[in-house]
Amino acid sequence: MDLSDYVRLRPYAFHTTAATNHPRLLASQTVESARTMFARAGLADDPRLRMRRAEHTSVDVGVHRVLVRDQRPIAPGAIAFDDGWDLARFVEHLNGFAFFWPGARERPIKYGRNHFARYEAEGEELVVLRVATQDLFDANADRPPSFSRCNSGSARMQGGKRVP
Repeated sequence: MDLSDYVRLRPYAFHTTAATNHPRLLASQTVESARTMFARAGLADDPRLRMRRAEHTSVDVGVHRVLVRDQRPIAPGAIAFDDGWDLARFVEHLNGFAFFWPGARERPIKYGRNHFARYEAEGEELVVLRVATQDLFDANADRPPSFSRCNSGSARMQGGKRVP
């Protein structure tokens, strides 16, 4: 499948974040990775970037306090790590991405809706961003999109086997 086929299949992309992050999003007009936010906060070498976050954590990015999501759904025992990889390296890698759920105009795919519902069930006020997938790709033309066969932030055993 090429990107034009993907855009036809999934014309919109959705990103959720804590409502407290909305002022920063409006000011920056950018969804940034945890790694980028830590760097903007002067914490580029912070060891928390290599540790699975059991809770949300906050960092001060300029005049904004940004809430960075927990990583509780990551199940290390469900991951088949390649040689040279471990949980710390995997978490550090994930922290370099901003994640979007694919979907149609009205809503993301079911797994995305379940993801949003998890935070709502915990009483968190959310902001959900919807962007045309082609616009997202165009705005990031210098960095092609990455796709994952599984929800990398919530890997689960598939057919009784660890996911690569």
